[in-house]
Amino acid sequence: MGFDDHSRELGRTAWNNNLDKNQISGGEAGAKTAQPAWIAFMHQALEDVPEQRKQLPDDIVQVRIDRATGKLTNRTDYTSMFEYFERGTEPKEMVSDTGADGIFESDSSDELF
Repeated sequence: MGFDDHSRELGRTAWNNNLDKNQISGGEAGAKTAQPAWIAFMHQALEDVPEQRKQLPDDIVQVRIDRATGKLTNRTDYTSMFEYFERGTEPKEMVSDTGADGIFESDSSDELF
């Protein structure tokens, strides 16, 4: 169970396990056991390190996609997320403006009330 991270300046890992190599039990998990040590370590490790934006490789692009369809979107709410693609493989089609890409559209003329 653990956390791992790296940057150009520093590589770091927080890892918890049993010395006898038995599986950790009793409700322990990485987020419960290793995370507190990870947070304490990272707080000190990054204390004097200025925040930097990660630079993407030239062949990687970041686009905002619709979570339900994977199509491009301009929405900035819970229905969208940023995703990374190898240049040329990113989605080209925009999600429709119906609010749910047609999920709630109906050809039925039945009235609700």
